[in-house]
Amino acid sequence: MNLRKTPITNDEQTEGIVTLPGHPESRHPPLSKGGGKGIFAGILQASKSNLLSRPFFLLAALMLCAGCLSVPETSLLPGAPEDLHRCAALFPSGPWESVHSIEAVIPGGMSSSLLGITKGDPAGRRLHTALLSPEGFILFEAEKREEKISVLKAVAPFDSPAFARGLMEDVGFLFLAPGARPSQWGRTADGAALCRWEEPDGSRKEIRFATAVRIVLLDRHGDLVKEALLHGSFVKGLAPQVELQVYRPAPYRLKMILLRGTP
Repeated sequence: MNLRKTPITNDEQTEGIVTLPGHPESRHPPLSKGGGKGIFAGILQASKSNLLSRPFFLLAALMLCAGCLSVPETSLLPGAPEDLHRCAALFPSGPWESVHSIEAVIPGGMSSSLLGITKGDPAGRRLHTALLSPEGFILFEAEKREEKISVLKAVAPFDSPAFARGLMEDVGFLFLAPGARPSQWGRTADGAALCRWEEPDGSRKEIRFATAVRIVLLDRHGDLVKEALLHGSFVKGLAPQVELQVYRPAPYRLKMILLRGTP
C-alpha cells in the first residue's frame, strides 16, 4: 500500500496531478464532487470527442438511464444481535489485497474483459485500484483516501475524472463497510436479515442476507442507483463471485471472479 510519488510542483497541485515513477506523465483536471456514479460515466461525458464514433460508446450513450427503478422502503421486524454482526463482518476488517477477472457488459450485449487489482485499508478508509488489459497492460491506476482521489495512471478512454470517481465509488461500494452503525437493522417479512444506512443527503444503502448477499444504493427519492449480488462462501470478507449492476447515470454490469485474495 506504500506508494512513492515524485515531487509535485505548484502547477501540479493546482491541477490535482499525481505522477507515479516509471509511468508516463499525464495531466488530469481536478476531480469534482459532482462526478459520475459509475465506471463508464466519465467515458460517456466525452461526447465531443471521436470516442463516440465507436459502436461501444455510441450504444452506451444512447442507453443513458433508460428508466429509474423505484424501490419502496422495506419495513423491518426486530432482529437478533448476530444480524447486526453479519453486516459488519461482510467486509474485510483489516488490510487486504484482491485480484479479480472482470467482464464489463453494456446495453446491447457488448462486453470487455479486464483484470482488477485492489488493495484496501479499512481503518484508513484507503483504496488502491488498478485495471489491466488481459495482456497485463495498466489502463488505469488510482488511490483514494477518504474522499480524496489521486490518479496515478490513466490511458484513453479511461482518463476522464468522472471515470476515476465512478470507479473508486464502485470499489468502495463493494469492499468498504459503511463508516457508521446502521440507522436500522432487523428482519424482513420473509425472514431475511437487513441493515440500512441513511445518508445526510437522503440516500440509503442496504445489505440484505438471503440466498445471496444483496447490497443496494438508493437515492433520496428511493430510486435504485446500483446493486450488487455476492455469491459463494466468503473468505476474510471477500466473495468468490460478484455481480454489480449500475443503473444511473449510465447502465452497465460487471461480473467479477475472485482469482486471489490475501488478508
